Amino acid sequence: MQLDLTRSKTTRTVKDLISTCNYQNLFVISNLGQLKHITGIIKNKNITNCFLLVVYTESNFTVPQAIHDNFDSYIFDHVLFFKLPKNPNGTNLKNIKAMELGYRTVINTVNPENLYLNSFQFHYSILANVAKKSGLKVILIEEGLGTYRLGLENHDNNSQLLNFDLIKRVSKDTISKTEFFKRLYKKYKMTKELTVESKRFVKKLYLSSEVQDKLINFYPNSNLKNFHKPFLNFDESYTSFPNLTKRKFNIKKNNYYFSFDESTVDEREYALSIIDKYNITSNDYLYLSQKFNIDRNEYLAIVKESILNLLRETDSNIFIKLHPKQEHELVLEGFLKMEKETGGRIEVIKESGFLIEEVIRLSKIKGVIGITSSALVYTSLLSSQCKSYSISDTLVDKLIKHERNSKGISMIKQHTEILRQFDNIDFI
Repeated sequence: MQLDLTRSKTTRTVKDLISTCNYQNLFVISNLGQLKHITGIIKNKNITNCFLLVVYTESNFTVPQAIHDNFDSYIFDHVLFFKLPKNPNGTNLKNIKAMELGYRTVINTVNPENLYLNSFQFHYSILANVAKKSGLKVILIEEGLGTYRLGLENHDNNSQLLNFDLIKRVSKDTISKTEFFKRLYKKYKMTKELTVESKRFVKKLYLSSEVQDKLINFYPNSNLKNFHKPFLNFDESYTSFPNLTKRKFNIKKNNYYFSFDESTVDEREYALSIIDKYNITSNDYLYLSQKFNIDRNEYLAIVKESILNLLRETDSNIFIKLHPKQEHELVLEGFLKMEKETGGRIEVIKESGFLIEEVIRLSKIKGVIGITSSALVYTSLLSSQCKSYSISDTLVDKLIKHERNSKGISMIKQHTEILRQFDNIDFI
């Protein structure tokens, strides 16, 4: 399978470009959300002479194909679809070398003055450093809450030491499985099984993140060492919270820019149709459901208790917005049951694939309830009277501490730490 590039102004490889293009502004994206952000800022700031670089891997052709089908040909003079190795954020010297060379080739070929990025870690950090060394101005555009995770997570693989524990771990899955190895004290000749497993042992040891990390640090190309270092030295930024951005990065000029101010006519009309269909008023609340790796029955019970507590204190209705990615049937049934039990004071919005931000803005609802949704952070920018409430602490406290919930609880805690940086959210 490969991309079906049928639109004009698109190419599949750098080789398809002429030797020097001289586009002034290079934008790099990997998903549709980023496409929306950069399209909005290009139109808002009247940026011209734009080149779009779409990075993707062969494990997912759906997203880059969707970008191909939806990019605005009036604002992008050319679009290059640039395939990365599988697992581009994984520690692998061969892949990192290939990405660094590829990015250098793109910079030298497109020859831009400005590089716009939504991300600042791993292979994006390499790209940013290559651009800086080439004299480009590097600009950060907010992607979402991920922009503000810096300093809250540790991605430093240098802490992984190459020691005997690694040898034991790798050998346990390779040579130590062989009958020869187990009976080494009895047999002293090589067997085919041991030969095969020994090769697997060497390969697995070499490809381990610990060994690969050491190889990267010893490699003479200094650009590769930036893979594990987030890029901080942007020349400029466009974010919703410039004061927070200023504290996290070394940015010379921080600009306020809120991408949801750039809604389209279609987005506004659809949001109004939702508001009208469900009769959502300024006295009501929205609950934003999210998918985490936790027990669904426990999740529903905790959410139900939290929502019912709120209903007892108000005459408002609460509308349930399901996650855009298909909610499990059990979750949908659970919310529909709540709807029936409360006589409609809890009501499920059957549609899910739309931007809730525009509904919040246009309905001027009283409050938004969620777990760690980015809408909780942006609510105050969308509607000054709207309050944000997170039940993340309640979920973590009340979920049964069982293996089935461990990953979900860990993820909720990580996302909650990002939310705690913003003072407009009440944790209930």
